[in-house]
Amino acid sequence: AELAEHQKAKILSRLKPVLEKPAIVKKQMQAIEDLKEEGYTAEEIAAGILALYLGVPTEEKPAFSERERGRDRSERGDRPGRSRRSGVSDGMIRLFINVGKKDRVSPGDIVGAFAGEAKISGKDIGQIDIYDKFSFVNVNSITAEKIMHGMKNNSIKGRKINIEIAKQ
Repeated sequence: AELAEHQKAKILSRLKPVLEKPAIVKKQMQAIEDLKEEGYTAEEIAAGILALYLGVPTEEKPAFSERERGRDRSERGDRPGRSRRSGVSDGMIRLFINVGKKDRVSPGDIVGAFAGEAKISGKDIGQIDIYDKFSFVNVNSITAEKIMHGMKNNSIKGRKINIEIAKQ
């Protein structure tokens, strides 16, 4: 909830200068008018745009079923496109981060830091494995570059982090 509020505040601070430029706003008004003709209110349109910008999922089903969430990874068996050794899906990059359980880091802390500092959506982040002294995060190559650039000289839970592409 804190992350969402922080993201909203950042968006609004970036939005206000745009709203003060009538030429930019005027160019987008036709799209808004088209949606209003379909029966949407201006407030609904603005809320929808904000949700898209924040990366809010449009489907209401959970990422994992309750049945799968409770099972151990070893019980799930092999899945196509996944390397058994590294846990990385095809087309994904595994990032190493020098924070872990001993730093009281949770997956939410990692996703929140990446979303806030690297300006990416949580849906762009794959599997997160947290060990005692380090963590691994699976992301696609474009997201990896954004994260490595955005997280340079930043910290998670007060600990300055080192983030790099994981070695095999």
